[in-house]
Amino acid sequence: MDTTTNHRLEALAPEITQTLQSSGSPSLSFGILHNGTIIHTAHFGHRNAGDSVPTNDSTINYIASLNKLFTTAIVAKLVHDGILHWDVPIREYLPAFRTRKDELCSKATLRHSLSIRTGFAPANSF
Repeated sequence: MDTTTNHRLEALAPEITQTLQSSGSPSLSFGILHNGTIIHTAHFGHRNAGDSVPTNDSTINYIASLNKLFTTAIVAKLVHDGILHWDVPIREYLPAFRTRKDELCSKATLRHSLSIRTGFAPANSF
């Protein structure tokens, strides 16, 4: 990575640290990939709230509901590439997709599912 980019990233450190302090989050880590290769990582804060152990490349971060974002981004890429379609019933892709409310299930699309508008009950009640 060139020195200009390194300096720009280093200049962000005070803002990231201040954001962590005001948010109450114990840490933030990020990486930059270029052509499939990690070219930079940075870590701020501590592994756990109230902990003095700093984060590093080996720290496991719990991302909670961000899985929804990643799933949606992957599906959006597949839609963009013409492999999937927003408004085709999920069952077209997954014929075994079933719930107790089959009418909802048979009509549910990726758009419904990823915008949380399927009408499905919570996971444990299927």
